[in-house]
Amino acid sequence: MESSTETSIGERKLAAGCPSCAKTDNLRRCSGCKVLQYCGQDHQREHWTKHKSACNGVRRARKSLEDTKQALINHPDFKDDNPFVKHVGWFWKIQETRPYMMGMSKLTQAIGELDHMDAVQAELDIYMELLRLCPGDNMGIRGSVPGAMLRLGKDQECYDFIKWFETAEDYDRNFLNIKNADIFEPVDFVRAKPVGDLSRPLCLILLKIKLLIEMLRLRNGETRIKQLKANLIKEGKPLPDELFSAFAKDTRAQTITSPALRARDDLMNGQGFSEKISTLKEQIDKLYDMIDAQNKHIWPAMDNPDEAFKRELTGMFSMGSEDEMRIALNETFRAWLEVPGATEFIKFKIHGKVDELL
Repeated sequence: MESSTETSIGERKLAAGCPSCAKTDNLRRCSGCKVLQYCGQDHQREHWTKHKSACNGVRRARKSLEDTKQALINHPDFKDDNPFVKHVGWFWKIQETRPYMMGMSKLTQAIGELDHMDAVQAELDIYMELLRLCPGDNMGIRGSVPGAMLRLGKDQECYDFIKWFETAEDYDRNFLNIKNADIFEPVDFVRAKPVGDLSRPLCLILLKIKLLIEMLRLRNGETRIKQLKANLIKEGKPLPDELFSAFAKDTRAQTITSPALRARDDLMNGQGFSEKISTLKEQIDKLYDMIDAQNKHIWPAMDNPDEAFKRELTGMFSMGSEDEMRIALNETFRAWLEVPGATEFIKFKIHGKVDELL
């Protein structure tokens, strides 16, 4: 697997841009994997030793998928109609489509070996196409979507997706119909469908932890903003209120990384910090207990992930089992590692010491 920058547990940055220099403009896509992009041939050649194995794996998976798709289109049962148009919504129910769906899943696994922001986006695009073809999700793609969204910084989209899947009564008719839901609203809806899928609540608590960490950063920054204003007044150099308000708003936006928080006028205007922090702490407590009740192995595994990953994944599991825990961690753990401070927070939470961080 091609590696991202990783210093220790909880300190991992997903690679972006040119894999050799991280440049982000004027890039050209690799003609083999059609995923990674390079600033030029020199850096592409320099990176080839690391990229070769994964690139060839993606190329083979993509070629196999293209052959499977063409065979599906040419199938006698679809002589007069295109299954990718006529049968959207119940794709999996048609037996002949299943090799294609499984080929899509295998392609995401191959792309995942690239371990790069462009790869995560490519995976997410395939997940969403699979759900478009079959919103009922017979393949269990739903467990991988929220983690991919978090890794890409799509916090609002992640929240909307989780709420949609937890609350939709008809996935076909109400496909992804939740947009810009209140990210601070109560989390009771997570209990609506206890279907034994830990990945979504694990991503939801991770999102809440990320928001809490950023809200604490905003609160601390607010102290500095107020002190700066007081100093300017003391020195006889006060800025006009309108100008200082614009400066403060820009400072708050630069303090945080979550687009979901930046989009909120109340927060960008310096309002409601304490209330939001209290809300997030309560929601994290609630989700933590809910996840613990569903699977007692999750939090010990988060405390000692190396031990949890020693055994290989199995395709089958029972609810509350160690196998269920491993599958859930496999789908979400990279996202945990890539949110600064998240793994440290959850370790303190596990040991009852989270107040020391707050």
